[in-house]
Amino acid sequence: MLALKSKEQGSDLSGEFADVAKRVSGRLEDESNKILREELADIEAWVGDQQKRTAGDITKIEGAYKANADSLESTGAFSKEEIRQQLAKIQERIDEKRATYDSYGALLERSRQIYE
Repeated sequence: MLALKSKEQGSDLSGEFADVAKRVSGRLEDESNKILREELADIEAWVGDQQKRTAGDITKIEGAYKANADSLESTGAFSKEEIRQQLAKIQERIDEKRATYDSYGALLERSRQIYE
């Protein structure tokens, strides 16, 4: 718009145009940063909720593992190794949940590092 105005008036407004472009660019950057921070805050809240849910799942599964291990051990019919083998699938699930929990933690850390 300023370029058209300068042509009509026969003057050089390139400096004025550059100033306006800088102000517009600065405002766009500020608003973009604001939007990104808001979105990251929402994502961080969601990831935090997922981490809490996963931690609860881990606690429940570990409880089931311990209860089953204690029950099998109390029979005296199984060695510790046999019990471990019998409960290997449950242990795998615990390990999967822990890995998921850790990856949520890594996501939170990356998100927080963006604006540090």
